[in-house]
Amino acid sequence: HNGQTLEEVIKPQYGFDFVYAFEPMLAQYQILQNNYDHLDNVYILPYGLWDEESQHTVYGDNSHLEASMFQEKIDVDGTIESQCMFLKASTVVSKFYDPVVMKLNVEGAEVTILRDLIETGAIFNCRSIMVDFDCVKIPGQEHLKQQTIDQMDSIGFDRYCLAEDVMVGNTHGERIFHWLHTIGIS
Repeated sequence: HNGQTLEEVIKPQYGFDFVYAFEPMLAQYQILQNNYDHLDNVYILPYGLWDEESQHTVYGDNSHLEASMFQEKIDVDGTIESQCMFLKASTVVSKFYDPVVMKLNVEGAEVTILRDLIETGAIFNCRSIMVDFDCVKIPGQEHLKQQTIDQMDSIGFDRYCLAEDVMVGNTHGERIFHWLHTIGIS
């Protein structure tokens, strides 16, 4: 979005070699570029993640953290449309040699991304994934949260956290710190 997570994870205490931020919405991408592009280990990419490389309509203007590929998401203004580019998540994750720590909060697209990672085996390149299952805010997709958790469990991938369990604190920075501390990074 506008860098709330970046502001925390770029702190030296975490020791991340590289930080990649994906933001397909042009206005937010430009904000990230303006604020973080000067950092040597931060890469701001004008893409979202999906299960294929493609262009898609995104609904809402992302002014309130709500833009989604799903027009029916409960907090999205479905009359506002943007065309955004997306990369295949498994292709991106497979390119990293070091284990990936991923914050997956993508307004409903998390299920599709996780399925791609599961089906390709790229999920095992991840040290930890924190998932905010926004699919529960999309009428008719609420059941996909448990279905996706069951899929991860069935392949033996247990290196995930649910946002409601680890995003604890009064500020976004505190919540990110708590999550990373929970998985042994702090």
